[in-house]
Amino acid sequence: MRLQTTIAVISLTVTVTGCDNIFGLDNFDAPGSALTGQIVFEGQPVGVRMGGVQLELWEPGWDFDEKIPIFISEDGSFSATLFDGDYELNLLPGNGPWIDNPNRLQVQVRGNTSVDIPVAPYYTIENPILLNRGDSIHATFTIRSVNPTRLVEFAGLYVGKTIIVDRNNMAVRREVARSSLQLDTPVTISLKLPDDIHLTPSPDPREQVFVRIGVKTLGVAELLYSPVEEVPL
Repeated sequence: MRLQTTIAVISLTVTVTGCDNIFGLDNFDAPGSALTGQIVFEGQPVGVRMGGVQLELWEPGWDFDEKIPIFISEDGSFSATLFDGDYELNLLPGNGPWIDNPNRLQVQVRGNTSVDIPVAPYYTIENPILLNRGDSIHATFTIRSVNPTRLVEFAGLYVGKTIIVDRNNMAVRREVARSSLQLDTPVTISLKLPDDIHLTPSPDPREQVFVRIGVKTLGVAELLYSPVEEVPL
């Protein structure tokens, strides 16, 4: 009888100790340090398609060296909430409108941390001017040749009803092939707005659209974009 009592006490002790460990898992602090930054060229943000381009975040020194994907916003910015630690960042190969760079950037996160990631695009969009002329949008800009190891495929003018506007998210677009473009010289693209562009789900008419320009490099999936601009109707 005494042996049974001793075994019961040991069993209860193990059970309680195990429960303490299980409940203890719920007491870990959540990650609380913000890693923020932008993709830049010559110190200026690089515009991309929202959610179409991503970074790879790695934390070396662990048994499982698995990446954490971080998606880049349309204005080239990114953010992630992390535990303090030493990380590595790199661009997803073959993903963005720039030359691949396999090198990882060393990032030390100790509280809120900001870091910019420089890239080398093939082409950029310079001096964009966007105007509404009655029933159409006119864009004047220059395609700057930065690294012409790949050809321009086309340039496009994209008009949307929300601030998230690109080749995949737009109300109307017009694209011009390479044969009609001249590099490092002002180019103009005009686009007629749909007749119903003022209509909204509410009785109030739409009073503005969101516009940006994109340039596509041959053999590169993603476009490089100018900043989104709000254009009154």
